[in-house]
Amino acid sequence: MCGRYTLATGDLAGVRARFGLDERVELRRRYNVAPGDEVLAVTRDGGTLLRWGFLRDNAYTTINARAESLAGRPTWRAALRDGRCLVVADDFYEWRREPDGRKTPHWITRSDRLPFAFAGLASTWGTVAIVTTAATPQLVELHDRMPVMLAPEAEDAWLAGRTSPDAACELLRPFADTAAVPVGPAVNDARYDGPECLDPAPPPDPTLF
Repeated sequence: MCGRYTLATGDLAGVRARFGLDERVELRRRYNVAPGDEVLAVTRDGGTLLRWGFLRDNAYTTINARAESLAGRPTWRAALRDGRCLVVADDFYEWRREPDGRKTPHWITRSDRLPFAFAGLASTWGTVAIVTTAATPQLVELHDRMPVMLAPEAEDAWLAGRTSPDAACELLRPFADTAAVPVGPAVNDARYDGPECLDPAPPPDPTLF
């Protein structure tokens, strides 16, 4: 799944250039983007801010959409045809349950740490869901799902109206070249959006023996 992510890069000018964003689109560093937040997206009409949490007929549905069920679900059919978009990010978070029951957050990036785009589906209400797919073997111990991190060469095709829904679904593949870094507990508070979210995880508690 995808329930939290960042756009924490220091090169925001590079992000503007990479995704063709003009100065009318607000762009700032984000360390803990959460459901309900406005998120940076690129639609067929250009850069914009959308609310994360898909709305259909003025009713809340979900923050994520499963790639395998897009074509067959009425909820997603129109968005798959007309509302495909890019959600700009440079990582996402996932939590691993430890033997003692605690959950350790992990910051998951491309191995080269470059910004990328999630595959998104926008509604006519100005809201968006992030598409998920099966996790790669590297990430499955954290969660069996992961957001679709589009390869750069797939972004234009995902956006393009000429791309059929079936062809668009073929682009929704797991992205394998990732790195996962354990981070501290600051990210656990969805209301907190500071750089401490990326602080390294504290060392494990010492054992008695």
